[in-house]
Amino acid sequence: MGLTPAEVSPIIGYHGVVTSTVDWCEENYIVSFYVAEYWNAISNMVFFVFVAIGLYSCRACKSEWRFVTAYLSLGIVGAGSTLFHGTLLYEFQLADELPMVYGMAAFVYCTLQMWPPERHSAILAISITLFCAVITVWYLTTRNFLVFAVAFFAELMIAAIAPIFYIRRLANTHLKEATRLGWLFATSIGAFAFAFALWIVDNTQCSVLRDWRAEVGYPLRVFSEFHA
Repeated sequence: MGLTPAEVSPIIGYHGVVTSTVDWCEENYIVSFYVAEYWNAISNMVFFVFVAIGLYSCRACKSEWRFVTAYLSLGIVGAGSTLFHGTLLYEFQLADELPMVYGMAAFVYCTLQMWPPERHSAILAISITLFCAVITVWYLTTRNFLVFAVAFFAELMIAAIAPIFYIRRLANTHLKEATRLGWLFATSIGAFAFAFALWIVDNTQCSVLRDWRAEVGYPLRVFSEFHA
């Protein structure tokens, strides 16, 4: 879940004292006086690459607006995350984490609408909107990182499990396409699992990683910025 501000380096940069409720293993302001977590911030640029690819695909395939909305939400997450890690200010932490909940909600909606009874579309949209509203109020009231983490994880599980049933259903009539989707799904899950493992190491072995970075210096130390 990240280090608390009391555990991070005491360096104060351009944006002042850390006000976010979490901080990460990257040493603050070590690369630039103007960017709190340099590598964590610039790594978010990849978001915009995927957004551009996704929007281009939506236009080429004449996709429904739900898919366009999902990709746009991904761009908002990327922007919020860049601001958060670049400043470590609480207001930008909210601009990162709450859009993550909303963006994942958009992907959950897209996923659950693959073969929907048409009459359930509005009910699903209202339910997801209410969920996001409750999580927002709860998180703003408690400022508890676990509220965000559990909500995001719950959405993630829905978005990850539902495709399994869809692929199995598709295999009954389109085996070749289902097999291709199955490999794509497995690759996605594997990539996420690998990234999550790095995130766990970054949180549990921070002191070890920092010592190693201090010892080897650049450019090798960049490869231990697992949070990025």
